[in-house]
Amino acid sequence: MDYQKVIRYFTVDQKSLKPWVILLLLSFVAIYVGVTYTQVALMIGALMAISALCVIIGRIKGRVKDSYIDEVIASKIKDVKQKAMTKFGIDQDEVNEIAPISFDGFIWEGEGVVAKKGKDGIYRSNKYEIALLLFSRHEVYAYIYSFYITKANEVEKTTLYFYKDILTVSTSTKEITLSDDSVIRYESFELDTAGKTLSCQLKNNDTAQRSINGLRSLIKAKKLTD
Repeated sequence: MDYQKVIRYFTVDQKSLKPWVILLLLSFVAIYVGVTYTQVALMIGALMAISALCVIIGRIKGRVKDSYIDEVIASKIKDVKQKAMTKFGIDQDEVNEIAPISFDGFIWEGEGVVAKKGKDGIYRSNKYEIALLLFSRHEVYAYIYSFYITKANEVEKTTLYFYKDILTVSTSTKEITLSDDSVIRYESFELDTAGKTLSCQLKNNDTAQRSINGLRSLIKAKKLTD
């Protein structure tokens, strides 16, 4: 992953070209005046145009597409199931009660977290998190993987839950105000036991809700039979 390229995505202001476009327009005026009246204005206008064009072209080339950030994240989480099983030291045949369930989304708060609204209208941040739940006959293996895409910083967490200890599975709507005063509303998944709470943000709420309903049904069935 090219960290510098990702950093440019979050640091290059999409409006930063405005003063240079204005300078370019002014240079055309100066060139017109120079052609009509004086060579000095012509030279100044030419220098202004060259400077503005160099900056505009450089910044356009340096811009990073929203799709590149999505591709970076997809590549980071594609092997999350294998990472989880390796971390727990388990095999596939030990967690085949139902298909794995995952919840993922951007992290909006914390040290070094920055966010940006893409050209597609979607907000993204430089920190991401995915929670993967694996199901054995009596336990739920929870694996949480969080990482930055602007630096080499990632954290893995594991927790083991017994079905009988799970109290609630729910979602909640939260909101946060960014540094530019934009307000982001997002859904959060929560799994509560008597002593622990698993929380993860949701990016695709419709898909997540179907998974959560299936999880509730499984937990209810397990509590009736175990």
